Amino acid sequence: DIGCGYGIKLKEIIYNVCKDIVGIDNDESIGHCKSFHKFGKWYVDDIENSSLDLNRKFDMIIWSDVIEHLVDPDQLIKYIKKYCDIDTQIILSTPDKGKIVGQSSEGPPINIYHVREWNKLELYNYLKSNGFKIKKHFHVGERIKNSRKLIKIILGMDAFKTIQIVHCLKNGVSSN
Repeated sequence: DIGCGYGIKLKEIIYNVCKDIVGIDNDESIGHCKSFHKFGKWYVDDIENSSLDLNRKFDMIIWSDVIEHLVDPDQLIKYIKKYCDIDTQIILSTPDKGKIVGQSSEGPPINIYHVREWNKLELYNYLKSNGFKIKKHFHVGERIKNSRKLIKIILGMDAFKTIQIVHCLKNGVSSN
């Protein structure tokens, strides 16, 4: 989980189905995880200036509410590709600015902690142009009618109808 925060979704959802858990985030978040969770491996890293090398590939990579905080999202793409094979399942979420302020909005995000927000088409095109095969791309609530509580836990957000979820794979040959 890249940008794992305090590890809540890992504890509440992922740990029930997978014991090989790795969380990556800043000092504060990883300190919390190491103090409060008796599972997982926890690593401090700066995605935009990475020094971490885990020297492995993962079956699944989660990146939930990360891309909108980055000055250079291409660094996140490189980071993900470093740890995935062609079969790695990649799950990401990010607010959809089209649902928040309108499809054609060019202004800064309403959330002052966000550098850039993406509408659904922008994110789709960005991921495709970076070599990802999109398996599913939807807004929370479009396809998951009976799992709102679960999604709220996963994303840790109340305004969950503005969230877009993408399930993708890396296209082509594995590369670092």
